[in-house]
Amino acid sequence: MILSDYLAREQISYAEFARRCGTKHARTIERIAKGAKRAGPKMLPKIVAASGGVVTANDFYPAAAE
Repeated sequence: MILSDYLAREQISYAEFARRCGTKHARTIERIAKGAKRAGPKMLPKIVAASGGVVTANDFYPAAAE
């Protein structure tokens, strides 16, 4: 599930999710959720953990077209 869908479904604000990820930068979470920024190697595991595994690393990288 993509991050923006997860946040909407769970009714979690960017600020709250940022807190769950251990950062105070809600704008970073917003940019990642909107696709304007990629989650880096430090933030990606935090996002997966904060979502309880609902959002996975694979959700950030679409499958290659065959």
